[in-house]
Amino acid sequence: MKDPKVHWRFATMAANFLELLVRVDSPPTKDLADFAAHCTLSELPALRKIGVSSLTRMLLHIKQRTLARGDEDMLLVRGTVNPLKKIVTTPRPLPQDYTESLLKASWTEVKEENADNIDHLIWRTNNIHRICGRPSSYFVDNMAVGWYVWPEQYTAYAARTSTEPIAEIDAPSKAAYDQLRQSFVSREFWTKLSLYMSQESSKTNDDQFSTTNARLYKSIFQQFETSPLEPIKPEIEKLCLAFDQKNQQRAAAEILAGLIRGSKHWSIRHVNELWIWLSPLLLQTFAAITPDSLTYWESFVKFSCQDRDPRRVLPLVKLIFRVEFDPTSHAAFAEARKLLFIRAVLTSFTWRFLPESRKLLETYISNIRHPYKQVREVIGGNINELLQIQWIPSQPSVNELLRKNATGGDSVGNIPVEMNGYLKTILDELTRNLATWRAEKKPASSGSTEYGNASKTSTYEILTIFIVLLCWLHEALSTWRIAGTYPYILPLLPELFQMQDVNDDQDLQTMSTRVVTLIAQLSYPPEMVPLMVDKFVEMLTVSSSWHVRVKALPVLQVFFFKHLFLMEPKEVMRVMDVVSGMLLDNQIEVRQLAAVTLSGLIRCSQREAITSLKEHFLELLRTRIPPRKRATASERAIIPVGFQEAVLKRHAGALGLSCLIGAFPYEVPKWMPAVLIELAGLISDPVPIQVMWDYRFCSFSVHCQNTHSTVKKTFSDFRRTHSDTWHEDMLEFTEDQLLLLSDMLISPSYYA
Repeated sequence: MKDPKVHWRFATMAANFLELLVRVDSPPTKDLADFAAHCTLSELPALRKIGVSSLTRMLLHIKQRTLARGDEDMLLVRGTVNPLKKIVTTPRPLPQDYTESLLKASWTEVKEENADNIDHLIWRTNNIHRICGRPSSYFVDNMAVGWYVWPEQYTAYAARTSTEPIAEIDAPSKAAYDQLRQSFVSREFWTKLSLYMSQESSKTNDDQFSTTNARLYKSIFQQFETSPLEPIKPEIEKLCLAFDQKNQQRAAAEILAGLIRGSKHWSIRHVNELWIWLSPLLLQTFAAITPDSLTYWESFVKFSCQDRDPRRVLPLVKLIFRVEFDPTSHAAFAEARKLLFIRAVLTSFTWRFLPESRKLLETYISNIRHPYKQVREVIGGNINELLQIQWIPSQPSVNELLRKNATGGDSVGNIPVEMNGYLKTILDELTRNLATWRAEKKPASSGSTEYGNASKTSTYEILTIFIVLLCWLHEALSTWRIAGTYPYILPLLPELFQMQDVNDDQDLQTMSTRVVTLIAQLSYPPEMVPLMVDKFVEMLTVSSSWHVRVKALPVLQVFFFKHLFLMEPKEVMRVMDVVSGMLLDNQIEVRQLAAVTLSGLIRCSQREAITSLKEHFLELLRTRIPPRKRATASERAIIPVGFQEAVLKRHAGALGLSCLIGAFPYEVPKWMPAVLIELAGLISDPVPIQVMWDYRFCSFSVHCQNTHSTVKKTFSDFRRTHSDTWHEDMLEFTEDQLLLLSDMLISPSYYA
């Protein structure tokens, strides 16, 4: 590697072999450290990549050997312990405000003068500080601790008040450490490194924030703390101020992310000094972000905040919050950028963000009518993130969790189906406003309304309120994190079907259909299933719009199939009664789709319901149609009173019996021959019983001329599905029945 005449391919191969020799149980040498530093500054991208990996691993091993204090066994089992690490024993019984105290402490700044005022009892076992008490001025970096259930004990870290090194560097690694330190305090090293790291990548996939590079910077600043800071400051400022150069912005984001993450165990004084310099620089950089560099800085925020107690990066969070969302601004990208940064913080801190969520939620809900689509979509995503963190089970112990689920819970994890009072107030106000805005909505050509959007695409208005709601629901239902969304499905479900009926916005119809499809496919908690059944029944029986009824039937069918084993028998019968009752709907499209839905329900539900349904449909089928009379041969026949109602009932009976037959495509139950005989007598009935209907993607066409009747279509389908087994199925019919049905059940032959 020291021979300058070696071909670069052989040099790369040798570097790969050397990288494999970097092991924690073997202290790095001065030459190995010099090799890694020089590879990092190589002109060859392949060699630089090896140098970055080797250097990161070497710094990690030096850290582990330092904390092990010469204990080889501890190195092998990776049992090294940071002196700042604390093991917190959860008090039993758990105080009622224990979870709340953690949330509150997460947003309380830790100052140097009160960092040691920790209200707990400390004892030491095997070089680990063990604590019993409340989380106060120590950091809990694991975001999962306390959310679902409090463990017996968890890991925390104390704030560092001293500027002295945490531990003496491992003696066998001291030469390598000093060699690396010599490189990292050199301005020339950082100038070259920043130049190479800000080069444009030759591969499209590499044009993104590199966590590998960021981890290198993190290791450097974690191990050497503030020593490399002064030499690198000019390079960072130079990269940050190159606003129009996306590769320089990417390099700056990687360095700063590593710097912030590497300052995890710095002293409070050093951290404060860092943010005094860094805050104005970041504020200036964020204000000049372009669409090309936005993703880099989003990744910077996520990398900096991931698995970090909010207090460790509180200056960064405050800086992001300082630039408040301006709903009156016409700079759509600038406002979307602010919202995206907040979402990055939200997704990193998850439930620990709860104390700061209320103000943001109120702001977003009050601005869902924003005129720009780009901003609305981000608002919808942020609303989803804020609502997901509202659900916090936080049970005192595993035993308590199991006891609650066994006695009064839903047995699947205590998933809520009701929202708290504050959120219920917001949702009630929102649904009332939706009804008001929908009532006063004008066509797209009539101008904007509160319900509509101020910006237009072609001749259509973008309906902002619904679009934001759909963005929120679509994002929520497309991921596994849906527990916080359950309480909002019931009140918003009718509105979603109303959105599908907005004819002047195709995008709205398409997106609402997608959301409704996701809702139908969702798996609901057992105690929410009856509530969903009630909501579907309400929409099918109370709604005055037949369009809503038509669109709700396929969704109900999917919901029914998916949750059949969670439904009580009375709920199953209730659904079937409602759907069968819709066969008497005045709108023929509703009747026809109800028959399709009912056939599917019968196919997978209790067979005991068939007898009662058959008798009900036979009763409807036997309804007598009053004859039409003519005064003279030339006059038009007078339709008697009750004629339309009678035709409707007979048509409902025909559809009902047809769906019973269609529910058994490959068998002939004992009751089926008699039903076929009844249907055969309807050939001479008037339209709409002699109506054929087409079902294509919830659109319906009624063809009254040159089409088969409902009865003929039923027999046609029966003949098609039973043709292969007809030699066995015909044994279920008597000779008289076969004779009566011969023209309909036997395929016509050309040679007959």
